[in-house]
Amino acid sequence: IAIIGDLDHSRVVNSFIEAIQIVGYKKLTFCGHPDLCKNFVDPPIGNFEPELDAALQDADVVMALRIQNERLSEKLTISANDYIDRYQINIDSLQVADTEMILLHPGPVNFGIELSKEVNELDNCKIRNQIFNGVGIRMAVLTKLFSQA
Repeated sequence: IAIIGDLDHSRVVNSFIEAIQIVGYKKLTFCGHPDLCKNFVDPPIGNFEPELDAALQDADVVMALRIQNERLSEKLTISANDYIDRYQINIDSLQVADTEMILLHPGPVNFGIELSKEVNELDNCKIRNQIFNGVGIRMAVLTKLFSQA
Protein backbone atom coordinates (compact mmCIF):
# COMPACT_ATOMS: atom_id res chain seq x y z
CA ILE A 1 0.00 0.00 0.00
CA ALA A 2 1.38 3.39 -0.98
CA ILE A 3 -0.06 6.51 0.66
CA ILE A 4 0.84 9.68 -1.20
CA GLY A 5 0.31 13.33 -0.26
CA ASP A 6 -0.09 15.54 2.80
CA LEU A 7 0.62 12.99 5.50
CA ASP A 8 1.22 15.40 8.38
CA HIS A 9 -2.15 17.13 8.22
CA SER A 10 -4.37 14.19 7.26
CA ARG A 11 -6.80 12.69 9.75
CA VAL A 12 -7.37 9.83 7.31
CA VAL A 13 -3.79 8.58 7.36
CA ASN A 14 -3.67 8.41 11.16
CA SER A 15 -6.88 6.40 11.47
CA PHE A 16 -5.78 4.22 8.54
CA ILE A 17 -2.49 3.39 10.28
CA GLU A 18 -4.37 2.51 13.45
CA ALA A 19 -6.79 0.24 11.58
CA ILE A 20 -4.16 -1.42 9.41
CA GLN A 21 -2.07 -2.31 12.47
CA ILE A 22 -5.08 -4.09 13.99
CA VAL A 23 -5.18 -6.46 11.02
CA GLY A 24 -1.40 -6.89 11.14
CA TYR A 25 -0.50 -5.37 7.76
CA LYS A 26 2.97 -3.86 7.76
CA LYS A 27 3.96 -3.23 4.12
CA LEU A 28 3.16 0.47 3.80
CA THR A 29 5.03 3.10 1.87
CA PHE A 30 4.46 6.77 2.67
CA CYS A 31 5.38 9.40 0.10
CA GLY A 32 5.14 13.14 -0.26
CA HIS A 33 6.99 16.41 -0.18
CA PRO A 34 9.13 16.82 2.97
CA ASP A 35 7.15 19.95 3.99
CA LEU A 36 4.07 17.73 4.22
CA CYS A 37 5.64 14.61 5.69
CA LYS A 38 7.88 15.71 8.56
CA ASN A 39 6.23 13.21 10.91
CA PHE A 40 6.63 10.34 8.43
CA VAL A 41 10.34 10.42 7.61
CA ASP A 42 10.54 7.72 10.29
CA PRO A 43 6.95 6.36 10.15
CA PRO A 44 5.36 4.30 12.94
CA ILE A 45 4.91 1.46 10.44
CA GLY A 46 6.33 0.84 6.97
CA ASN A 47 8.79 3.18 5.27
CA PHE A 48 9.02 6.68 3.83
CA GLU A 49 9.95 7.20 0.19
CA PRO A 50 10.35 10.80 -1.03
CA GLU A 51 10.20 9.88 -4.73
CA LEU A 52 6.81 9.07 -6.27
CA ASP A 53 8.09 6.52 -8.81
CA ALA A 54 9.79 4.49 -6.09
CA ALA A 55 6.72 4.66 -3.83
CA LEU A 56 4.43 3.46 -6.63
CA GLN A 57 6.76 0.67 -7.74
CA ASP A 58 4.69 -2.54 -7.68
CA ALA A 59 2.04 -0.97 -5.40
CA ASP A 60 -1.15 -3.02 -5.10
CA VAL A 61 -3.09 -0.16 -3.51
CA VAL A 62 -2.42 3.56 -3.95
CA MET A 63 -4.22 6.03 -1.71
CA ALA A 64 -3.81 9.70 -2.58
CA LEU A 65 -4.39 12.46 -0.05
CA ARG A 66 -5.11 16.13 -0.74
CA ILE A 67 -3.02 18.99 0.57
CA GLN A 68 -4.82 20.24 3.67
CA ASN A 69 -4.31 23.96 2.95
CA GLU A 70 -6.63 24.94 5.79
CA ARG A 71 -4.36 23.17 8.30
CA LEU A 72 -1.00 24.48 7.08
CA SER A 73 0.66 26.77 9.59
CA GLU A 74 3.60 27.72 7.37
CA LYS A 75 4.15 28.39 3.68
CA LEU A 76 5.26 25.43 1.57
CA THR A 77 8.67 25.48 -0.07
CA ILE A 78 7.25 23.75 -3.15
CA SER A 79 5.09 25.52 -5.72
CA ALA A 80 1.81 24.07 -6.95
CA ASN A 81 3.37 23.33 -10.36
CA ASP A 82 6.37 21.58 -8.80
CA TYR A 83 4.04 19.54 -6.58
CA ILE A 84 2.04 18.46 -9.63
CA ASP A 85 5.24 17.56 -11.52
CA ARG A 86 6.69 15.54 -8.64
CA TYR A 87 3.70 14.05 -6.79
CA GLN A 88 0.59 14.05 -8.97
CA ILE A 89 -0.75 10.57 -9.62
CA ASN A 90 -1.52 10.35 -13.32
CA ILE A 91 -1.52 7.85 -16.16
CA ASP A 92 2.25 8.19 -16.64
CA SER A 93 3.21 7.88 -12.97
CA LEU A 94 1.02 4.79 -12.56
CA GLN A 95 3.02 2.89 -15.19
CA VAL A 96 5.35 1.60 -12.46
CA ALA A 97 2.50 0.41 -10.19
CA ASP A 98 1.05 -3.07 -10.36
CA THR A 99 -1.25 -3.29 -13.41
CA GLU A 100 -4.12 -4.44 -11.17
CA MET A 101 -3.53 -1.84 -8.46
CA ILE A 102 -6.50 -0.18 -6.79
CA LEU A 103 -6.55 3.61 -6.68
CA LEU A 104 -8.22 5.24 -3.66
CA HIS A 105 -8.74 8.74 -2.29
CA PRO A 106 -10.87 9.60 0.76
CA GLY A 107 -12.15 12.82 -0.83
CA PRO A 108 -12.64 15.54 -1.51
CA VAL A 109 -10.38 15.21 -4.53
CA ASN A 110 -8.60 18.15 -6.13
CA PHE A 111 -8.43 16.79 -9.66
CA GLY A 112 -5.55 18.45 -11.42
CA ILE A 113 -3.47 18.59 -8.23
CA GLU A 114 -3.02 15.26 -6.42
CA LEU A 115 -4.77 13.27 -9.17
CA SER A 116 -5.11 13.93 -12.87
CA LYS A 117 -8.66 13.92 -14.23
CA GLU A 118 -7.84 10.92 -16.45
CA VAL A 119 -7.14 8.52 -13.57
CA ASN A 120 -10.75 8.91 -12.40
CA GLU A 121 -11.81 7.05 -15.56
CA LEU A 122 -9.54 4.02 -14.98
CA ASP A 123 -11.28 0.73 -14.21
CA ASN A 124 -9.11 0.29 -11.13
CA CYS A 125 -10.01 3.72 -9.73
CA LYS A 126 -12.32 2.89 -6.82
CA ILE A 127 -12.74 6.39 -5.39
CA ARG A 128 -16.50 6.52 -6.01
CA ASN A 129 -16.93 3.09 -4.39
CA GLN A 130 -14.76 4.13 -1.44
CA ILE A 131 -16.78 7.29 -0.81
CA PHE A 132 -20.13 5.49 -1.24
CA ASN A 133 -19.14 2.61 1.06
CA GLY A 134 -17.65 4.99 3.61
CA VAL A 135 -21.10 6.32 4.46
CA GLY A 136 -22.43 2.83 5.21
CA ILE A 137 -19.37 1.89 7.24
CA ARG A 138 -19.65 5.04 9.37
CA MET A 139 -23.36 4.34 9.88
CA ALA A 140 -22.60 0.77 10.98
CA VAL A 141 -19.88 1.91 13.40
CA LEU A 142 -22.17 4.53 14.94
CA THR A 143 -25.05 2.06 15.21
CA LYS A 144 -22.80 -0.49 16.93
CA LEU A 145 -21.36 2.17 19.23
CA PHE A 146 -24.73 3.59 20.29
CA SER A 147 -26.44 0.20 20.59
CA GLN A 148 -23.97 -0.73 23.33
CA ALA A 149 -24.76 2.35 25.41
